[in-house]
Amino acid sequence: MSILDVDNLIEDDSIHIQKWLNENCKIYGTYTIKDNIVDVDGSVGLDFDVQSIDVQFGVVTRNFVCSHCKYLTSLKGCPREVGGTFDCSYCIALHTIDFLPEKVGKMTNMKGNQIYNIDEKLMPLHNERVERQLMKYIIKPNF
Repeated sequence: MSILDVDNLIEDDSIHIQKWLNENCKIYGTYTIKDNIVDVDGSVGLDFDVQSIDVQFGVVTRNFVCSHCKYLTSLKGCPREVGGTFDCSYCIALHTIDFLPEKVGKMTNMKGNQIYNIDEKLMPLHNERVERQLMKYIIKPNF
């Protein structure tokens, strides 16, 4: 699996983006690529062996599921907006909510992760139900 440098993509990289999408996730619906951002009219499910999200998602109108990706260490590349559920439960290598979507329509599921860097500034961006869901699954490290 090749890793793309999301920060240094150029306009002609839509072929590389399509290849990454085909090799690393299932898209239930249709997608467009504009300015190297992937917008999905539907849902996205990442493969369990994904180590990083090497494309940048913009808006996913339904659900974005990266649960049980045991090698996923960062949410970088996640959509900025999810219309339905954002599920990154049981990503046992995930330790941060950096790059969490700015807006989630229904709920965020982070059960089974070792999250320890809740940033209070992120909380107002999510609705109250999502905030309760996040706080329920925060595990503080014993330092």
